[in-house]
Amino acid sequence: MRSLSRLLLAVCLLVSCFVSRAPAALLIREFDFNRHERFANHPDFVGDGFDWSGLGRTSTAHWGTLISPSFMVTATHYKPDDGTAVRFYHSNDPNGSFEERNVVTSTALRMTGATWISDLSIVQLDAPVTNATFYPILDAPPAVGTELFVVGRSTGQDPILTGVRFGRNHIDDVLPGFTHPNLGAREGDVFIYGFDDMGGAGDDEARVQGGDSGAPSFAIVNGAPVVMGIHWFRFDPGDFPGLGYGSGDTLVSSFAAELDTVMANAGSSERVTLLAAVPEPNSLVLCGA
Repeated sequence: MRSLSRLLLAVCLLVSCFVSRAPAALLIREFDFNRHERFANHPDFVGDGFDWSGLGRTSTAHWGTLISPSFMVTATHYKPDDGTAVRFYHSNDPNGSFEERNVVTSTALRMTGATWISDLSIVQLDAPVTNATFYPILDAPPAVGTELFVVGRSTGQDPILTGVRFGRNHIDDVLPGFTHPNLGAREGDVFIYGFDDMGGAGDDEARVQGGDSGAPSFAIVNGAPVVMGIHWFRFDPGDFPGLGYGSGDTLVSSFAAELDTVMANAGSSERVTLLAAVPEPNSLVLCGA
């Protein structure tokens, strides 16, 4: 892990709640509608063969990722309001079946010893989502080089509930206890991933844009998706040595105990599912509205 003292962050490191930018589609090096749009419902979809039913959206363009039947995670700086309906499609068919649940409450998490809250919030729903999957998390930080599925919004789709785009990237570094004045009073473990113009994930190389805050990055572990991070910020060349443009996610695995505590305090018996398996590095994933 790179020491924070070595990070030369420029003032252009921004999150959308402090800088107003129009929402844009997840940037993919060589975008192909059939390959990168989840609801194109095409066999060439980059995420075909995996279960994405636990990925929720709202009509207000917010994101949520199930970590148990009744709880999901999202970004603190861009979380849905209480009472908002979250829709979970059972398949990649935009005309297919779905379930909706309403947000009861959201809780911003704080790491032990941290001065400020993190940009990771847990959201309680009014009832369990019964026919959608929920995603485990790792019990330890991921390896540098871990391949990611990066999720973000698309443009030109109606309704916004099906505006979901998938790309790929890989983890360049894991940063403990990250904070920066331009991101407000936020603190937490993160991982970062740059946008490689030449190599990386090839034509699937992805970079998050405005409107992607709260969406997840996944890794494939033991043949199934595991939620790795929730998009927090994006960065420009010079912010991190050796990287150009890129993105930073709050590292969900660092908050397992805090997630369980919120569930218990809510009177729920649900808890996060921890996986000991660590995805192998692969040589071959933001932010706000």
